[in-house]
Amino acid sequence: MPLKPLKIKERLEKAKNNPEEAFNIAANIIKGRWPEAEPIIMKDSRAAFLYAFHILNGPWKEAEPYIMKNGDDAANYALHVLKQRWPEAESNIKKSQNAVAYAYQILKGRWPEAEPYIKKDPIQAVSYALNILKKPWPEAEPYIKLNRDAWSRYYHHFYK
Repeated sequence: MPLKPLKIKERLEKAKNNPEEAFNIAANIIKGRWPEAEPIIMKDSRAAFLYAFHILNGPWKEAEPYIMKNGDDAANYALHVLKQRWPEAESNIKKSQNAVAYAYQILKGRWPEAEPYIKKDPIQAVSYALNILKKPWPEAEPYIKLNRDAWSRYYHHFYK
């Protein structure tokens, strides 16, 4: 049931400085687009990604400059909304926790520009070696060894 105009204004006022709250209202109360709140929602990368994914069910061009500022949200936007490469955001995506997923699902292979960042995270490095390189990654091994579980998984996969 749509909210009455007065209620929308009251809720917008309450959510004025809280993009996540504005997204939650759109998703859970309005259950659809809330054009009056979109200028607020778009300024938070996570809220904007969620709004594009759950509410718009597609790209939100006006929010992309905000979404691309956060590598994890940009990767999720590319993976789940655009479903294709997003070159303008790759400088941030390559530094994110989702860089391996982006390489695997979007690039469908190696991402040399991201490797200096990926190799420093033991869990991501193992995932990259197993799923992308499909071979040992000697350059990442000093970092992988910093995490006992990651090293064990890596070592048993490639050296035993």
